[in-house]
Amino acid sequence: MSSSSSSATRIYRTSAFSRERNRMHARKTRQRKKEHMQKLQNRADELKLEQIRLKQAINEKNTASILVGLFQTGDGEGSA
Repeated sequence: MSSSSSSATRIYRTSAFSRERNRMHARKTRQRKKEHMQKLQNRADELKLEQIRLKQAINEKNTASILVGLFQTGDGEGSA
């Protein structure tokens, strides 16, 4: 009985250790996932801001191009 009791205690300790190790691993995995998701969200926010800046730059260039076109046609008519 003593050896079977000792064996059962050893199995219980080993399985308890395995469960604790698994819990710690799962906790670390969840933390890494959380950090990764936060980095992705930050990157998405940065890209959205860059998209807004680029759209504004395109609009400014389009406006400048239209204005240049208006002034060029105005100059051509006045000198002819």
